[in-house]
Amino acid sequence: MSPRKIRTGGHAYVQSEIKNIGKASATGVEIRIKGPAELKLDSPLKIGVIKRDTSKRLRAKIECRKNVLEGKRSLMFKLISNETPPQTSVRAINLESLSVGLLRDSHHTAYLQKQGKRLTSPGRLHAWLAERKFDYEVVNEAENLEALQKYDTLIAASQYALSDKDVASLRHYLQAGHGLVVLDGTGTINADAFLRGEPNYDGEKRVYDLYGYSRPDVANIEKGLKGIRIVENTHPVTRGYRRGEFLSLPTQTGIAFTQPVSKARTLADQRVSVEGRSGYVGVSCLIVRQSGRGRVAHFNFDAESVVGMISPLVEKAILWSASFE
Repeated sequence: MSPRKIRTGGHAYVQSEIKNIGKASATGVEIRIKGPAELKLDSPLKIGVIKRDTSKRLRAKIECRKNVLEGKRSLMFKLISNETPPQTSVRAINLESLSVGLLRDSHHTAYLQKQGKRLTSPGRLHAWLAERKFDYEVVNEAENLEALQKYDTLIAASQYALSDKDVASLRHYLQAGHGLVVLDGTGTINADAFLRGEPNYDGEKRVYDLYGYSRPDVANIEKGLKGIRIVENTHPVTRGYRRGEFLSLPTQTGIAFTQPVSKARTLADQRVSVEGRSGYVGVSCLIVRQSGRGRVAHFNFDAESVVGMISPLVEKAILWSASFE
């Protein structure tokens, strides 16, 4: 199965299965892939021997250069073996740009300053996006819906304090068919109330349903056990992982939604201890949902701090949110 499209500067995988339905073993089996100069192809794929009535899975990487002309291209696949004539098939693939906005909202910056907290460097996520050749820009104001429209998807990492207008703008942005990848408890603090000096600022009430949870209940994670567990591997974001597979991570802390999902699908979960409770509880740690015509992926922990360890998950979440799967 070849991908329908690939982002300029990015990569994708051809995945398929070859079965020998002949009367004897097939030897010298390989697949040669040819395509345009804009693509770097993992070819040839040397498979070797396929015994009668058996099959072998294959996986080939396709990389696309940055700053190439968008549009449709053709890939030619040639299956070769010692026993049969070559078999050729041609498939179309679209090269498309993907514009990403990295939200570093001014309201969250003001919240940190008023709390006397040091502004953390965004270097880790910047470096990760640059290493994977994403076309991205920093967005300092989510309230400006018109400015958001230029991005196919937004990444919001630990942007706790958002205004009511910020949240409303993100909702309209999604309803228009864009994507949103949320890392950690973005929007759980009401910036408007906080900056007015009001003691109660339950921002999670504005965003829980946007992400897909059943109630706006959040708690502070004190410790996470082992890592995160893949519970669904049929979705594009977690495809390629084994169901039940654990991804080990350092101890996680921060804000987490503790209620089950109601409008989303849980792809991964984890067991954590939370402030005010004894023992460990299970919480969703990666969920995905449709919101209007848009798509949301929520990592329910500080995924930015470990982005290098869960790189495939975050990258596929970005692509899925922008309908690039």
